[in-house]
Amino acid sequence: MLRERRIDDKQALFHILSFLVGAIVVFSYLSVISGGINNAVAILIGLTICTLGIGLVIFAVIAWLVGMIIVAPIWFPVLLYLNRNSARRETSSDRLQQESPLMTPNETVPRQERSSLTPNQIALIEYMRKGSSYGWSNSQITNRLKVQGWSDEDIESAERIISNR
Repeated sequence: MLRERRIDDKQALFHILSFLVGAIVVFSYLSVISGGINNAVAILIGLTICTLGIGLVIFAVIAWLVGMIIVAPIWFPVLLYLNRNSARRETSSDRLQQESPLMTPNETVPRQERSSLTPNQIALIEYMRKGSSYGWSNSQITNRLKVQGWSDEDIESAERIISNR
């Protein structure tokens, strides 16, 4: 829920920034073509009054579109960079617990087995056992874990622990 809220906030900020940048660019262009700022303001006022505000709405839409063209090539690489860095701050077990619908803590590994295992190993073992119970093949489970950022060594050690017990 919080992650969705952050995405919505970033999208809203993008659209507001696009409109503001576009409005500045379009107004500047209108000022240059009309011969000055006073003439551009007079055109906008006349456009608003004569069309009962429809002209101002059209100006806003054009400003927003122009702003999107200008802001998007800068905005999206920055978001990509920020998302990549925030994903690196999370541990593998955090990502697994957030993204996996299968994870419910402390369900499949008995208490006596937990004392000698790290939290990452417990999370992997639980995920692998639940995946097997859903009928997933070992390769499907391994591929899902690799996509979520788990190393081959972690996956292999968890497989050894499962096969030994």
